[in-house]
Amino acid sequence: MKKYLNILAIVLLFSLKSFAKIDVEAGDLAYFYVSYKQSIKAGETQTIKIVAKDAFDNDIEDFKSTVELKYNDKVAKVQLNKGVGVFNFSETKAGNYIFQLFYNGKSYMLKDSYTKGLLKEFKVYVQNNIADKVEIATSPEFIPGYTKRLKLIAKDAYGNLVLDTSGLEQTIYVETNGLFKTTLDIKDFKNASKELEFIPLETHDIVIHVRDKNKTLGEMKLKFKKQDIGEIKLTYPEKVKAGQEFEIILTVYDTDGLIIKAYDKIGKPIRLTHTGKGILYPDTIQPSDFVNGEAKVKVVYTKSEEIKIIPVVEGEKTVPARKEEFKKETVEKNLIQDKQVKEEIKESVEKITSEVSKEENTIKNKKLVKVLNLIVPSDFGKVSEIKQTSSNIYTVKLENPNKNLEFMPINREVLVSNKKIGTLHLTQEDENTLNLKFNLDKNYTTTITIDKENNVIKVEIYR
Repeated sequence: MKKYLNILAIVLLFSLKSFAKIDVEAGDLAYFYVSYKQSIKAGETQTIKIVAKDAFDNDIEDFKSTVELKYNDKVAKVQLNKGVGVFNFSETKAGNYIFQLFYNGKSYMLKDSYTKGLLKEFKVYVQNNIADKVEIATSPEFIPGYTKRLKLIAKDAYGNLVLDTSGLEQTIYVETNGLFKTTLDIKDFKNASKELEFIPLETHDIVIHVRDKNKTLGEMKLKFKKQDIGEIKLTYPEKVKAGQEFEIILTVYDTDGLIIKAYDKIGKPIRLTHTGKGILYPDTIQPSDFVNGEAKVKVVYTKSEEIKIIPVVEGEKTVPARKEEFKKETVEKNLIQDKQVKEEIKESVEKITSEVSKEENTIKNKKLVKVLNLIVPSDFGKVSEIKQTSSNIYTVKLENPNKNLEFMPINREVLVSNKKIGTLHLTQEDENTLNLKFNLDKNYTTTITIDKENNVIKVEIYR
């Protein structure tokens, strides 16, 4: 009996050892598991891991073959060893990249860590990188004292517009070699652009610099536009007392009707000549007396009589043009009674007439009073043609418009000599067409031309 029990124990032990040696292998290939990041930046490289799986989610470790990853018209061959392969994915063009996996010419289902389900494809979004270049869109000149508007357009190192700023960290510094400085965050850019405005006060050319902590991203030189005196507007009371102070106000305008706000820096002294026999003092106004193109000065006149004050720029025989505020009957009386005033006015009118005939642009005897340069960023599209569809509406055609950029309508007041004469509206009809509409006072007319080289819509306003 004892011998029988020993034999039974040996048989049982042998049987148990036989069961422990069963090796269960993975089944047939059913799908592939992929491990990847859903979003990367342009130029960044990420590793896409591919694992062969059976229907029960087991790794097929003896799988050794080549599969194909097809994405956006490209094909990458990936070698799998022991059931695992990797593909280093990198692209410089921003956008979505959709992947499908093929083995032996057959498309296989995929599973990833995001969905946990079987998919026919997976997607990687390549985001634009930080700004590497910033284009500055503005007109090439500035007038001291007047608001200068500009648009910054950001592109990354691969030419992608910085349309997506999520997850980007970048500080951008904008400054001139003058007084203007500001700091921007890359997230301040909307649709890859940021509009800025500042008031330059310099009387020399300035350069706009755009940079981050590492490098210069963009530069643009702005040319200082010197204003030539067109008229001096003189305001004074109708009645004053001899020997008592009274205030006069001088405002200097350029030939386009704009106040010369930097007259204190670029102007010459102005002499106050007059038609009377008394003494006017002080009789010279210095440039330093002007603030934003206007000088308020206390003067005294010594004789009881009617006079006319005539401002004359130092070095000039007469002022190029003038507008004086006093009653019409006073002008008529002076023209009849005062031969000196009559001769001076005649000489001034002759000089103005000569200058107008030589230097001013006219349309049907109307004077050019305003020029507007509407800049269309080159990334939005190229201005190719303009047509007038009615007396105040124009159609602007664009070549190669960028469908990824949103057009922001422009609605602005039109000012001449700081006086509102109407409004301007620039809207988008479709991706190839802009509409430009004016609502101006009836005394004003417009002509519109395009500068294809600089992508500018030039508006000339006449009266």
